[in-house]
Amino acid sequence: MQLLRFSSFFDETEDSFRPNVNVCFNHSELLELLSLGVTDSDELGELHELLTRFFALSRSLCGLQLDDRILAVLSAMFIFDPSNMLDPSLVDAIVSTYTRLDEMLHTLIDEGSDGVGVAQAFARLLSTVTALRCVCRRLVQHFTAQNVDFLEKILGF
Repeated sequence: MQLLRFSSFFDETEDSFRPNVNVCFNHSELLELLSLGVTDSDELGELHELLTRFFALSRSLCGLQLDDRILAVLSAMFIFDPSNMLDPSLVDAIVSTYTRLDEMLHTLIDEGSDGVGVAQAFARLLSTVTALRCVCRRLVQHFTAQNVDFLEKILGF
């Protein structure tokens, strides 16, 4: 979820993340931060690839011009843990919650649209968010206590 929030700080003109006026991260700076203590070249290569995809997906999200309400609904969707579906007693509640979140997302996109291409905008948003979730799941594996602590201090998470 924090990576979704972080992706909303993407600045297209600088091709970097700017969470506030005093902090800016480009691709190489983020790679350096996340690769603290990493010596394995395969892991560095994977990290570079994941960051490249994260930048591309953040660029796409930036192009969609999402407002805070849409980001809040997407954050709620990001919180979902698929392993909860293994508990039969939770399935109905999860399906109900996801249905409501989906309806909210549709409503917010409809409100922000001029009516043309709403279905395409929704499909683009869902495909971008799905890809971002996959990248985030893999990227989070490269986080260490050291770089997470540093990011939390800088970003105020």
